[in-house]
Amino acid sequence: MSFISQIRPKETGKFKSKPGFRRMHEIIDHVGKVLRLDELGNVASKIDTSHTTPDEFAKSEPTWASIHAMIQQVVRDSEVEIDELRAKDAGERDKQRENVLLIHKYFLLYEEISYAMNHGDIGRVEDCFTPWIWIFMGCGKLKYAAEMRRYLENVHFRFPAGLKYVYSKLASFELKTVVRKAIRMNILKNPTGKKGRFRAIDWIVEHNNLYTKVSQSAAIASSV
Repeated sequence: MSFISQIRPKETGKFKSKPGFRRMHEIIDHVGKVLRLDELGNVASKIDTSHTTPDEFAKSEPTWASIHAMIQQVVRDSEVEIDELRAKDAGERDKQRENVLLIHKYFLLYEEISYAMNHGDIGRVEDCFTPWIWIFMGCGKLKYAAEMRRYLENVHFRFPAGLKYVYSKLASFELKTVVRKAIRMNILKNPTGKKGRFRAIDWIVEHNNLYTKVSQSAAIASSV
């Protein structure tokens, strides 16, 4: 909330009540990028003390290779630092720094699964499910965690009984592979065919249901 109050001071009340998906999605993206720029600024100031801000570092016109090396350094430092911070005694721990590192971790995980879903990267979406299962369990969203785990078990280890005889001429292993691929490749759809416009299949179903209900209501109204 302290970050939100700086970026969107007039919307703090909405964020405390019911911010909605789009508002939260945008704030996570914005805060995450600003925090990562701050981390890069810290690394840049260590390399050259004259770079006290990210703007001064940008004015030096760094190469992409140098920026990439700095990003790798930030990741390595963060991985080691959070373990070291938590290993210290309670009186010596920097809990503010720990919280910032955790925000980086969770925001990047959110951005990764959002990017993977938007671009139809099924494999990456499934890779992100495992940490999300633990997060949902930790915050009491047990239904979400159970359904995500059930999906992974069904697709990768079980064979759906209702589709057992879809391709009776195929061998058992081939049959399972075909059906599993059919399910996996259809959890995301791209109705417009545009890049980065994939949507979850349930979103499309609900979208079609909306138009169905609207057309039915219009037909009833016209008949009346």
